[in-house]
Parts: sequence; structure tokens; C-alpha cells
Amino acid sequence: EDVARAINLQPDRRQQAYDAMERLVKADGWREARDAKKELAAVGKHALRLVVRNAKRHDDEQVRMYCHEIIIENFGDDPDNFETIAHDGLRDESAAVRYHCACHSGDLKIYGAHRRLRRLMEDPKQDDHTRNAAAKSLAQLGEPDVIVELVKGMASDHYMPRYMANIGAKALTGKDLNDFND
Repeated sequence: EDVARAINLQPDRRQQAYDAMERLVKADGWREARDAKKELAAVGKHALRLVVRNAKRHDDEQVRMYCHEIIIENFGDDPDNFETIAHDGLRDESAAVRYHCACHSGDLKIYGAHRRLRRLMEDPKQDDHTRNAAAKSLAQLGEPDVIVELVKGMASDHYMPRYMANIGAKALTGKDLNDFND
């Protein structure tokens, strides 16, 4: 009886996922997008395939970003989703999506991302934020040779490079800038 009920719920959950994805695609503002993302996350595994497909293939950069956010924030602890983040997200044509995935690859301990992260960090065509996020994540994955990039970031006059480098240095050494009394 429970199985029969579960089977009967699946088409409704799938339709709920499609409806929420449609609202996400048509969202006019961050509040509408937030609500649609919450609903997709609540639908759970029934929405995940749809979210992954749109993270990889949707024409709109913002929709791909939303989908990556859903994956990272709600399904990031599942190794089955690491490929979407490490492979597709780090190679996305959008700098914002690449940055977001580079930043979270280390947080999520996606060890399979280290080659792509290294390419991002060493690519002079990438923006500084993406390169800094890649260096931070490489440090979080235990790559000690990025310390040179982290030291450059900690010496920056700008907040974000210092912030990213500080997180990376803390991951590698156990110490950050606050441990040195100014």
C-alpha cells in the first residue's frame, strides 16, 4: 500500500518540479527565483535530473547559475552530483558560474575537480575572482603548492582576494591572518 502511494506521488512530484523550473526560468527578480529554487529543492530527487539538465544546457546564464546553486546548496553532499559541479560548472561559458563552482569545489571536497581548478587558476584569461576561488579550493583539497598564490591574495588591498586567500591558507596551515596580531 505504501509503495502504491509512493508510485502515485511520483508523477505529481515530477510535474511539480517542471512547474517550479518553469517559474525559475521566468522569474522576474530574485524573490521569485528564490521561491522557485526552494520549491525545486523541496521536491528533492524528483527535481534533481531536471535541475542538472538545466545546469548543463540551458541557454540563459542566470538559469544555469540558479541550477548550480540548487545543486551545491541542497544536493552538494551527494558525490553523484560532483561531476555536474566539477565538470560542467567549471567549464561553463559564464564566468559567474565558473567562479561559483570553483569557490564551492573545495568546500565540498570534490577531489576530482583539482585538474580543472588548476587550469582555472593558471589561466590568465580568467578573471581574478575565479582564479582566487580556484586557488582557495585547491588549498582546501590539500594542494600545498598554491601557497604562493594565497600569499599574493593575502597581500592584496582588496577584500575578496584576501578573504579567499585567508580561507585557503587556513585550510593548508591551520592559521589565518588573524593569528598574527596585525
